[in-house]
Amino acid sequence: MSGRLSEFTRAEVAFASLKTDPAVGVERTFFKLSKLLAQTDRHVQNISRDKGKWRDLRLRLLTYRAHLYESSGKGDLALRDVLKAITGLSNDVPNSTKQSLSIVHGRCMMLLGMHNDALDIFMKVWNTCSESADTDVTGVISGNIATVIFNLKHYTTSLEWFRKTADIYQQIDNKEKQAQAVRGVGMCLSKLGKYNEALQQYSNALKLLDDCTHNSVEIRIQIVESIGVDYLNLADTTHKQSYYKNAHQRFSLCLQLAKQHRLTVQMTIALRNLGLVLCETTYKQHDVTQAMKHLKRSLTGARKAGLKLLEAQVHRDLSIIQELTGDLKGALQSLRRWHELDRELFNARADQQVVNLQIQLAVEQSEARRQQAETQIAELQLALKEEHKKAVAMSMAVAQQTAVIQSARFELQSLAGRSTEREVSEKLRQVSARLKRVTETEDHWLELEAKLAHVQGNQLPSLISKHPGLTPTERRVCVLIHHEMSTKDMASLLGVEPRSIEKYRQRIRKKLQLTNEVSLSVYLASL
Repeated sequence: MSGRLSEFTRAEVAFASLKTDPAVGVERTFFKLSKLLAQTDRHVQNISRDKGKWRDLRLRLLTYRAHLYESSGKGDLALRDVLKAITGLSNDVPNSTKQSLSIVHGRCMMLLGMHNDALDIFMKVWNTCSESADTDVTGVISGNIATVIFNLKHYTTSLEWFRKTADIYQQIDNKEKQAQAVRGVGMCLSKLGKYNEALQQYSNALKLLDDCTHNSVEIRIQIVESIGVDYLNLADTTHKQSYYKNAHQRFSLCLQLAKQHRLTVQMTIALRNLGLVLCETTYKQHDVTQAMKHLKRSLTGARKAGLKLLEAQVHRDLSIIQELTGDLKGALQSLRRWHELDRELFNARADQQVVNLQIQLAVEQSEARRQQAETQIAELQLALKEEHKKAVAMSMAVAQQTAVIQSARFELQSLAGRSTEREVSEKLRQVSARLKRVTETEDHWLELEAKLAHVQGNQLPSLISKHPGLTPTERRVCVLIHHEMSTKDMASLLGVEPRSIEKYRQRIRKKLQLTNEVSLSVYLASL
C-alpha cells in the first residue's frame, strides 16, 4: 500500500509542478498531462482501495487540461474533456470542483459560438456561487456572463454586468481583473456608439493595470487594441486624419508587444488590424500594398495557430481588397476559401452541439430529462443531415456559377482589344469550350457525392454497385432525385434545361428496369 501511496504522492507533485512552473511549454504540459491521465485511468480501473483519491486527481487533471485547451482556442478538445470529467463525477466531489468544471464548460460553449447554452450554464453557477458568497468565483462568473451577453449583442445588459464585475474585483483589490472588466464597460459603450466615453474607460483600465505589480501583457494588448478600434470607429464617422493615425499607432504598439513576448495569436490579430487601417482610402497614408502584406502575414499566422474563424475573416478581407485592385482571380480564390472555412466551422459547431447534449445527458439525473435529451440529440442529428445536404447543394451551385461567370468575364474582357471578326469568333469559341469544361468538371461532383454519402449512409455506393451501367450524369441525377430536389433545381445545378432532366429520368428508369407502377424516387430510397 505504501508503494501505491508513494506513487499517488509523486503524481500529485508532478501535477502541482505543471501548474506552477512557467518554464514548461504548452506542448510539454499537454504531453505530461496525458501521461498523468493514463496513470490515473489505470489505477481507477485496477485498484479497490484509494480509488477515490485517484478518481479525484483524474477529475482535477481533466478540468485543468480542459481549461488549457479552452485558453488555447481548442474548444472542441476542451469540451470532450469536460464530458469525460462530468461523466466521472460522484456525489462527494467538492462544489468548488463542480463550479470550476462548469465554468470551463460554459467558456467552451461560448468559444464555439453556442452563447445561449453558455449563458444557461453560467447563470446556474451564478445562483450557486451567490448563495455561497465566494467573491472570487462570483467575479469570474459575473465576467463570463457579461461577455456572453455581449456576444449575444445585448449591450446595455452586458454593460450592467461588466460594471458589476468591476465592483466585485474592486472589493477584493484585484486590479488586473478589474482592468479587464473596465475594458468590457468600454467595449459596451463603443457598441452603443459612445466612442469617447469608451476611450475614457480604456484609459482607466490602463491606469489600473499600471498599478499592478505583475500585470498581464495579454490584457494590456487587448486594451490597446480596443483603443485602436474605437479610434478607427471615430475616423470612419469623422474622417479626421488624427484618428486614423492614432488607430495606426495603437495597432503598431499591439504588434510590437506581441512580437516582444512571442504571442502568436495577438500578433496575428494586430497584423490584420494594421492591414484594415492601411487599406482605408480616406486615410492619407493608406498603402494597399503594405495592407496586403500585413493581411497575408496575418493569414499565415492564423493558419499556423489553427484559428479558422480568424483565417476566414482575413480571407474575406483579402477578397474585398483584391476585387478593388482588379485582382479578380485572387479575389475569387480568397472568396472560395472563405466559403470553405465557413462550411468547416458550421460543421464543427454542429458536431459540438451533439457533444454538448451528451454532456447534458451526463449531468441530468432523472430518467425523464435523460430521455428528452436523447430525443433532442436524435432530432438534432436529423436536422444536421438536412442542413448539411442544403449546404452542399448551395456550395456546389455557388462554386460552379461563380467559376463560370468569372471565367467568362476574364475571357470576354480580352476581346476589347481584338480588331478582326475572325479573332473575335475564335475567342468566343474558346470561351464556349472553357465554359463547357467547367460545367462538366468531375472534381466538384466527387466532393458532392462524398458529402451526400456521408449524410445518407450507404445508398450511393449501393446504387453504383447494383447499376454500374449508369453514366456519371445519370448517377448525378439519381443522387439529386434521392435528395428530393425539384426538376428546376436539378436543371440549374447541372446546367441543363428542365426537359433534359425528364429525358434522363426516362433513360434511368429503362436502365434500372422499373415498371410504371414503381416510383423512381421510392426505388432509390430503398437502396
